Amino acid sequence: MDLAVNSNILYADNYVDLLAFDISNINNITLVKRVEDVFTHMYRHDTGQIITFRDSVITTDNAFRGCANCEFFTMNGSVGFAANFSAAAQSYGTGGSMARFTLSSGHLYAVDESTMRVFDVRDAKDPKFVKPIDLGWGIETIFPFQNKLFIGSNRGMHIYDASTPGSPTRMAVYEHLVACDPVVVNEDFAFVTLRSGNLCVNNINQLQVVNIEDPYKPYLMKSYPMLNPHGLGLSEDNLYIAEGKHGLKSFKVSDVMTIDQNQMEFLESMKSVDIIPGPKSLIVIGPDGVCQFDYSTPSKLVKLSCIDVKNPVTVQ
Repeated sequence: MDLAVNSNILYADNYVDLLAFDISNINNITLVKRVEDVFTHMYRHDTGQIITFRDSVITTDNAFRGCANCEFFTMNGSVGFAANFSAAAQSYGTGGSMARFTLSSGHLYAVDESTMRVFDVRDAKDPKFVKPIDLGWGIETIFPFQNKLFIGSNRGMHIYDASTPGSPTRMAVYEHLVACDPVVVNEDFAFVTLRSGNLCVNNINQLQVVNIEDPYKPYLMKSYPMLNPHGLGLSEDNLYIAEGKHGLKSFKVSDVMTIDQNQMEFLESMKSVDIIPGPKSLIVIGPDGVCQFDYSTPSKLVKLSCIDVKNPVTVQ
């Protein structure tokens, strides 16, 4: 369901197990470690049976799901110029804002609907399960920044101090009405999208800017109406928002109080569900596949390439 890349090791959840694959030779990928029985939310505890879907491949743009987001693409995040790149020294893959796996400071953090599971991956080939941390229900996404973890839920954003990587501790919870909730951050602000549709039960479509200068006391700065925002990506003062079937928007956010007055582009033909600002290109994931854009001039995206996906995500 979910993926993360640590140097030449790719981690993936296989129902109840965590798998570690050596991808240093892309033509000869090998399984190097299996950590068994760690994703216990896939059990039916009353019967001991594993929950699965028979003869089905489920793909969804909704971050709250029984199946994970199912569309994750990783790249070398060692070039740390973008605000949503890991600050750790290791070469970690960079996930989108709707990811449920993330890496920081030699540790892998995996969230499901209610729990964060911590793995020690300082020896990349030998991941070790450390412990589960209860987060409460409705957890959707996880996003690392510096020594903190920002966890999106359908009721708000959790901030965890990960300065002790093996034992993150809760700093604060910023609450909002029930709505799907990816998040990206910089030093001072968290940018959160709320949307209606699917299991996001309230008819809310907004970009919210949350002040996190004091991470123990986050508060709402301002909200901006959107059409149906999904994932988002932040690079320096440039914010890119996936508006689902409506397209792709970009904003200058140097002044968070006037974001609506500083829209750079609205590419209505680029249906999108998540965005990864990479070291060489802006990667946009949508129902028609995966596209790369040159964003060296942030106000004018230039399409470089697209890859069709046979079983694409759908947007409502």
